[in-house]
Amino acid sequence: MASIVSNENANGLQSLLSGRRLPMLLAAAAAVAIIWVVANWATAPNYVTLYRDLELAEAAQLGDHLEKAGIAHRLEGGGTEVQVASAEIARARVALAKDGLPMSGRPGLELFDKPTWGMTEFAQRVTFQRALEGELARTIKGLRGVKDAQVHLVLPVSSALRRLERPATASVVLTLEPNSQLPPETVQGITYVVSSSVEQLTSDHVAIMDDAGRVLSAPTVGTGSAGLTTRQLEVQRAVESNVVTKIEALLATVVGVGRSRAEVSAELSFDQVDETVETFDPETQVLQQEQRSEAPAGATDQPNVVSNTYQNSRRIERKERSVGDVRRLSVAVLVDQVALREAATKQAGLSIASIESMVRNAAGIDSARGDRLTVLEAPFGSVLPLDVAAAGSKAPGVDVIQVAERVSRPVAGMVAILALVLLAFRAFGSLGAPARRAAEPAPAASVPLTLPTLTPPPVLSPSARTEPNSNSNADRADDAALVLRAWLENEA
Repeated sequence: MASIVSNENANGLQSLLSGRRLPMLLAAAAAVAIIWVVANWATAPNYVTLYRDLELAEAAQLGDHLEKAGIAHRLEGGGTEVQVASAEIARARVALAKDGLPMSGRPGLELFDKPTWGMTEFAQRVTFQRALEGELARTIKGLRGVKDAQVHLVLPVSSALRRLERPATASVVLTLEPNSQLPPETVQGITYVVSSSVEQLTSDHVAIMDDAGRVLSAPTVGTGSAGLTTRQLEVQRAVESNVVTKIEALLATVVGVGRSRAEVSAELSFDQVDETVETFDPETQVLQQEQRSEAPAGATDQPNVVSNTYQNSRRIERKERSVGDVRRLSVAVLVDQVALREAATKQAGLSIASIESMVRNAAGIDSARGDRLTVLEAPFGSVLPLDVAAAGSKAPGVDVIQVAERVSRPVAGMVAILALVLLAFRAFGSLGAPARRAAEPAPAASVPLTLPTLTPPPVLSPSARTEPNSNSNADRADDAALVLRAWLENEA
């Protein structure tokens, strides 16, 4: 019985692997394998960057804490970047923040958490300086627009034997966010924070520079012009910008927003002048001293003598000129010709001369000071309203790359599955087509008339009729060989 079952299994396996069934099985197995691979790829977690630009020791510490929290992660960028699944990024940050991580690679006052027994005075001083620099860097890094910060301090050592003559100095290097620029108020705030956190450090001895090499705040050296160059430029630009804003706001009510342009060049005086004027008026005299000499009674031969001393009136004036006085202004205004003509039709008396008079009063042009004003009209191109342009520039943009990364995996998986299904249907249809064509009777017109008459196939015995259907393929192969042999003999 067992032999019969084994023979049946062998015959079934042979019939399964013979003929057209083997390619179909291979195609089905390949389709299942590809679908499994695509499904795993589509459902794989999308890793995003948690922290980058880390020290190797800090990256290892973050990895240990993530493993303890049961959060899958991986290292990229040579071990300086930690990535986690996008669905776990909030949980990972909370878990790390609970342990006070990351520490930005710069230690702060936690350096003193370790025992300092046996540490020399020099080592303690250096450790304190490192801790102070790290704490300041962390504080500055938390500001908006600042990606990273480095603080370097120079703290002179004072002693009882020598007098401290050199003041403390500080330099700050900022790494800004892409396409960001710190306003002057933030730079000034950083200067005050650093100077107020370090003993014997004033704001005049703090230098700030960004990662592009631009000096944001330079220390003041003395009272000469070299130390005030940066501040002079800031004051000059502020004055010019203020005048431009006044002119364009005034003309916007007349010719429309964006239909006028103004440029101002201001020449300022940064000289500190302390002037004292003393004026004497000879017309008005004041009696300062009077001496009178009189003779005794009875002596009539000596006359009385009177001596008076007068003083002219004096007025003293002390004048101190403020730094940044406007010495001369040069203003150029360009008005859209089309907008001016349209406004002139609605408002009688509006002309280029009236606009020049308005601009002169708004900008404070003084001819005695040597100021110059030029107002011209010219056709402008297409101008986008300022409110629309500002709204378009401030509208939050869609992160196309992030959306594409989220959608790419499911879409690619669905496309791959559909393609495999279509290929499987096509493969099954192509495998079944020969059987259908063989079962259909051939049309009479397609049979060549010159074919020789074939001998009928031998009559099958009853035992042969009971053989499995697997032998039909071999019989068809023999018939095809007989047909080909007959064709060759006929052609010969």
